[in-house]
Amino acid sequence: MIDLNTMHLHICDDHPLITKSIATLFEGHALFSKISTSSSKSELFAQLQSHTPDLVILDINVNGRDMLDEIDNIKQAAPKMKIIILTSYDSQMMLRKALKTGIHAYLNKNTDENELLEAIHTVSANDIYITSGKTRPFNQKDNFELALDLSEREKEVIRFLLEGNPNKKIADLMNISVTTIQTHRRNIYKKLHLQGIGELMSFAVEYKLY
Repeated sequence: MIDLNTMHLHICDDHPLITKSIATLFEGHALFSKISTSSSKSELFAQLQSHTPDLVILDINVNGRDMLDEIDNIKQAAPKMKIIILTSYDSQMMLRKALKTGIHAYLNKNTDENELLEAIHTVSANDIYITSGKTRPFNQKDNFELALDLSEREKEVIRFLLEGNPNKKIADLMNISVTTIQTHRRNIYKKLHLQGIGELMSFAVEYKLY
C-alpha cells in the first residue's frame, strides 16, 4: 500500500498538453509530494533509475511505440510502482491486452479528475481499477491497434519492402518461397486496410514499423 501523503507521481505521455494538464491539476494536492513527467520511453526509464515514482500514469502509444510491450521491463525496474494506463484507446482488445500485462488501472482520456483520483486511491490500496466508460467491440480498431495485429514475420517483410526489395530477393533473404512472400503481402494489406506500397510506406513510417 502506498503512503498517500508522500506519493511521487510520474506522468509519461508524448503530448505535452496532457502531461502539463495532469501535473497542473494535481500540483499542490495533498496526495502528492512530488510530480515528474516524461515524453518518451528513454526519459521514463531514466526516471525509474534515478528516483523511482510510487505511481506512473502512462499512455499506451508513446511516440508510436506500444508501451504495453514495456510493462515487464518497467516492473523489473520498479517492482513496487503502480501503473495506471490513461489512453485514448477504448477498445476491448486493448483493455484485455493491458490487463494481461498486470497493470493496475485502465482509464480513457475522456475521464475527469474525480475518476482519476478514484483510480489512484484504488490502486494505492492494492486493488485494480477499470474505466467506467464504454469500450468498443473487438472488431473496431484504429490504425495503431491494426499495427499490433501484425506478426513479427509480417513486420520483417514490411522492412524489406521499404528497402525496395522485390519479392524474389525478400524470399531469398528470408529463406522462404516467393509464394509465401506474396501471401504475407496480401495479409499485410488486408490487416492494415491498405492498398499499394505507397500507403504501406506512409503507414510504416507513422507507426515505426521500419
